Amino acid sequence: HPHATEYEVQRSENDTDYRVASQTTDTFFSDNNTRPAKMVYSYRIRGMDSCGRYSSHSLKVKNILLTGESFGNDYSVLHWTPFEQWQQGVEEYRLQVVDSTGKAIKVAATGKLTYRDGNYYDGASPFEKCYRVKAVEKAGNQQASVSNTLCLPYETILWIPNAFSPNRDGINDTFEVKGISVKEISVTIYNRWGEKVFESHRKDKGWDGSYKGSPAGIGVYYYYIIFKNNNGKSGTYGGMVHLMR
Repeated sequence: HPHATEYEVQRSENDTDYRVASQTTDTFFSDNNTRPAKMVYSYRIRGMDSCGRYSSHSLKVKNILLTGESFGNDYSVLHWTPFEQWQQGVEEYRLQVVDSTGKAIKVAATGKLTYRDGNYYDGASPFEKCYRVKAVEKAGNQQASVSNTLCLPYETILWIPNAFSPNRDGINDTFEVKGISVKEISVTIYNRWGEKVFESHRKDKGWDGSYKGSPAGIGVYYYYIIFKNNNGKSGTYGGMVHLMR
């Protein structure tokens, strides 16, 4: 404002009752006392001249709050609040996926406030998928506003073979337990006499069908699995696997 010597920043948590958040001579304000992943905040500004007279309020501005839920590992549904209020409005909302390095990759653009991600589990991350939404100004200088980052954890799933054939033909040569959202795993295998023939505490190590340096005999073996997901929850699973040659 050309005649302002000071600015009053006002904040509301219900878009109705505004309280003074700061009085400053700067033309920027950083609000660290917020929870943008939980709430929508509204801000407006007015200037004050050297005689203590206030200008009218500015346009209000709101942060974008992104929420969502997943349905198994099949798909997720995302919702976000509208960004307000550029004079020309929002040109589009760009849905982005945030990888483990913090890089945001655009996956869709829409004018709506919801999106169904049918490619929810894409294998890019073993534990969760993280999203954010970027609003882009319409017919202006391409200003942008970015939402909070929302991470939806994958459902823990184990894939356990019921048979394998360690004959070195390159097909099912190893008994390996694979999974989604598995952080730690322990696999123990016993023969029909209760002897332990294999034990591993590594996700990348399977049983090659040997016992004490020699090929184990064909037949039924019993496995016991202990696993822990990325949230620290543990589980166990037991069953049988057929060794064939």
